[in-house]
Amino acid sequence: MTPMTISFNMEKTPGQGEDAAPVVLSGNGRFFLGVFDGMGGAGSTVYDINGTQRTGAYLASRTANNCITSFFLDFINDPDTGFNEHMANELTFQLHQVLQQEFDKLTSGADTKLKSRLLKPLPTTFAGLFIEEATGQVKVFSLWAGDSRNFLLTADGLQQLSADDLKFKFDPMENLKKDSPLDNVISAEGDFLIRCRQLDVIQPCILFSVTDGCYGYFSTPMRFELALVKTLSESHSLEEWNEQLIRVIGEVAGDDYSMALICLGFADFEQVISYFKQRLDLLYAFYINDIDVQIKEIADLRLDLQEQEMKLKKAEQRKSDTELQTWGVYKSSYLKYIESLYEKRG
Repeated sequence: MTPMTISFNMEKTPGQGEDAAPVVLSGNGRFFLGVFDGMGGAGSTVYDINGTQRTGAYLASRTANNCITSFFLDFINDPDTGFNEHMANELTFQLHQVLQQEFDKLTSGADTKLKSRLLKPLPTTFAGLFIEEATGQVKVFSLWAGDSRNFLLTADGLQQLSADDLKFKFDPMENLKKDSPLDNVISAEGDFLIRCRQLDVIQPCILFSVTDGCYGYFSTPMRFELALVKTLSESHSLEEWNEQLIRVIGEVAGDDYSMALICLGFADFEQVISYFKQRLDLLYAFYINDIDVQIKEIADLRLDLQEQEMKLKKAEQRKSDTELQTWGVYKSSYLKYIESLYEKRG
């Protein structure tokens, strides 16, 4: 069966997006998905590239993309070359070399000292999945650095296959509220690791990699899964699902967002929709409906509060007007002996 894939890279500011194009490679029963998110804060240093101004974040994600794509093409094209978790160390080494060379080229003849300790030379996150098909299952290697993520979606729901590299070890729900700094990101400094975790997954399944712009603006991980499964249920083709995902994520995202996704073990797109129909029902029943009721209750209370605040404001104005009116009557007696002292003088 030919695998069905989706990939997109949506820029918040056209032409200035710091996510690189997602990677989708396939061949010889092997697949690779990858996404790259240049870090705009730490990588805000601007470089002149043949008269065009580019941030370090922009350049970092593209440089990492080129290096990692080349690295995994070797495994895609040669099925006899085995892949294991130790290959992540080799990838870390190659990335450091390539980024250091790029940084040296960018800063040749210039002061390479960054102006702040918060800045890093060519920083980017990365998440990728190297996948090998076998009968009825796939061997999956989840690789990452930073907070771009890898996911598995099955009839059992959404499972995260990478753990964000956070300074403070919040779980995914906590970090939506607290937003910890990262403590492991790819950069020319070389002080990073590409993490790798191997697992075997039963087909059919959906595997995908995303930058944080895809998941980080939903209120809960359950809402992110709902966006995936609901848009799937409302689509009639893979292309339409791609468009629906771009639209729904774009409605909440406050950043660039990228995705690389593959459906494995399905005969066609209709089978994908059918496979996840029950999951959508369960998702609503156990994780969404009660919260939706509370969201409506909060919205109603806010509306009531707005109405009460408007009534309060009008009541305060009426009180103020009445005070002035009664004062107008009262003051002639009140100021009887000193009224002349309060008369306006021209």
